[in-house]
Amino acid sequence: MKTLVSLIGTALVSSVLLTAAAPLSADSLSANQLAQLRREAASLKRQTDPEKRTATVVKLMKLGTPALEVLTKILDEELDEIITNSEIKSPPTDWLSQVEKARKQLKKLRDDDELSKKMIEKEGDPAMDALTLLYANQKRRLESQRARMSLLVRQFATLISFYKQIEGTEAGKALEASDRLSLVEGTKEELDEDETRKIAILEENKTLRSGLPADIVAAITELNQARMMLGLDPLTIDPKLCIAAAGHSSDMVAHDFFEHESVVPGKRKFTDRAKLEGTTAAAENIYIGSINPSDALKGWYYSPPHHQNMFSEKHNRIGLGRKENRWTLMFGR
Repeated sequence: MKTLVSLIGTALVSSVLLTAAAPLSADSLSANQLAQLRREAASLKRQTDPEKRTATVVKLMKLGTPALEVLTKILDEELDEIITNSEIKSPPTDWLSQVEKARKQLKKLRDDDELSKKMIEKEGDPAMDALTLLYANQKRRLESQRARMSLLVRQFATLISFYKQIEGTEAGKALEASDRLSLVEGTKEELDEDETRKIAILEENKTLRSGLPADIVAAITELNQARMMLGLDPLTIDPKLCIAAAGHSSDMVAHDFFEHESVVPGKRKFTDRAKLEGTTAAAENIYIGSINPSDALKGWYYSPPHHQNMFSEKHNRIGLGRKENRWTLMFGR
């Protein structure tokens, strides 16, 4: 798939630029102006930064009608491409029905007030195994679709930001930026809202996880993958919650205890610990016994209250920390 800035083919650019002076003789360009038009148009195609694109458009607009025609063609091609690529194919119907069946079984299970480890093993494991196999069989297609959707989310964000910057300006009026902005925003709304939201969270997490230890990133990634298989949104990384979680794990090691209630003054409850870091928390899981992130997740998975925390639809933020073999997982709303 073309990138956002691969707007028009070489042949089209050459055709428009090389013949611009002849058919537009009323607003003819000098050789130097034509050379500048070629350079700036080529530059516009490579740019993804909205502010830089806006600056290039302003430069081109000063060259008059020939530049306006080139810009209009570029923007039309850009819109055609993004609208075409936004048509995401749905998974096979039989695959979707099997996924939905397993998801309903697991939701019914975690909503049960009498949930037990035995129920998770007897009823939850077969449904989760079925989901895992279904996703494994469709892995390549799903990864391709997710990558495509991820690119579209970035394209829409860039394009909308660009049009908003030139909207109302002389360049924006000449290029009908308002109409194009409405078209882009309307097309974006037609995308799968559920999938788009999940992709946006994953994109944000790529930035938020910077500086976090590899095992913490691995655990959050694994949990989010499980949540998405269940049809839930992934959790957004809250760096402040990560600090609070890591602090509690460190305190448990330093003071040799393993409880939700801390012995450290001012940090008794998990809500206190979150508040100290400038954030909030709605629930907390703790684990002891291994430095492997998958082991910690498995331990919580088979513990009913921790299982329900991990897959709660009410939670939207996550913070995770480890010190030696003691883990703290915090959730926020």
